[in-house]
Amino acid sequence: MFRFGIGLRSILKESMRGKGLGRESVEQIMEKFQHIPNRPKKGLVIKAGLMDKTVTVAIDYLAPRRGKYRQFDGKVKRRVRLLVHDEENACRVGDHVLIRQSRPISRRKHHIIYAITKKEPGRAWLDSHPDYEYKARPELRK
Repeated sequence: MFRFGIGLRSILKESMRGKGLGRESVEQIMEKFQHIPNRPKKGLVIKAGLMDKTVTVAIDYLAPRRGKYRQFDGKVKRRVRLLVHDEENACRVGDHVLIRQSRPISRRKHHIIYAITKKEPGRAWLDSHPDYEYKARPELRK
């Protein structure tokens, strides 16, 4: 499966030529990029709309426990929060996204949005019903 010298650009060209990137599932895309150092990572948008073209994405992973009895304790869930570039300001809080590393855009921002895999259901409903008046928290209509 692994080919030496393969990059993200060549895999995308292959998938767009005959197969089409839109027909593949997220798991198939992640499997293709498994052996590439700059592969996309799954994350959850936890902050959006506070900065222009920037969202905060949390990535959860399992890490080995450190300490005296680490061989018995297994793994611990850890979370990394990253600032990610969102060119179209399309992401909202609760969206599941794929991100990948890019050139440094600012001091703390060096990832970009690769794809939005799942929109937050409440936000998607509000976007599809623009005539609905949300009286409790009007700041959500932005």
